[in-house]
Amino acid sequence: MGLAREVAALYDLPLKQPTIKLEETGDAIDSLAAVTILDPENCPRYTARMIVDLTVKPSPFWLRRRLLAAGVRAINNLVDVTNYVMLELGQPLHAFDYDQLRGGRIVVRRPQPGEETFVTLDGQNRQLTPDTLLICDAEVPVAIGGIMGGLASEVTPTTRRVLLESAYFNPPSIRRTAKRLGLQSESAYRFERGVDPEGVLVALDRAAQLMAELGGRPDSAGSDRCLSPAAGQPSGPLAAGAGQSGIGDRLGGGRSGQLPAAPAVAGGGNGPRRFYGADSLLPPGSHPGDRSD
Repeated sequence: MGLAREVAALYDLPLKQPTIKLEETGDAIDSLAAVTILDPENCPRYTARMIVDLTVKPSPFWLRRRLLAAGVRAINNLVDVTNYVMLELGQPLHAFDYDQLRGGRIVVRRPQPGEETFVTLDGQNRQLTPDTLLICDAEVPVAIGGIMGGLASEVTPTTRRVLLESAYFNPPSIRRTAKRLGLQSESAYRFERGVDPEGVLVALDRAAQLMAELGGRPDSAGSDRCLSPAAGQPSGPLAAGAGQSGIGDRLGGGRSGQLPAAPAVAGGGNGPRRFYGADSLLPPGSHPGDRSD
């Protein structure tokens, strides 16, 4: 979609995006899971969804074929969805086996005293430092934020409920940690270069839709948005024409009027949204992407 968006803007063409439809049922998210961000500098936005009544099985041929064409090995329908949406929208995702998360919650923080190592999905024992960003449950780490998940909470053939992560991480933080660990994952490659903070929810919804269609009931995505009590509100889309004078000053004359309108992003807007997930984020203006190491 990134390349398609560039071409649409360049030639002033309409942008056709994936249709995202979710029929959501189930209990409110705050009765099942919660998200707490204790390191907002390195994780200003973290969203999550629950998808239930899942069956882990091989992906359909069309999905395996598209992943193979992109050089990605197919694993199972749930993991393949996260990889497919990452390639499609540029937003890395991670699926946790919800029943392996202690306390049914996610805490984004740095290591506590005594947390010196962590076993990643590749079976390697990784050395943690005080500045390593961790995704944890109520008790222990379950992933190295933005880089790789852990063995203890990975999707297995017995997984029936998934907590799906879509987040924005501070690029310099991811770059430093990935370099120190010598771990250049597909997620780290994208996060260290910066992803679109406003695309986090779009990718979350898209992946939840595909997981429900390929692994469970289509209406198993649930309902009710939940914001962290300390979180701010997401920033809205830029108003039409905003910044045109500044752009015109740089281009000279009235050339800013020649710029094509930016294509709309699916899932945007300020209307009410309902989903079985949690969205914790910082107020507008806290975007860390331009910070230096």
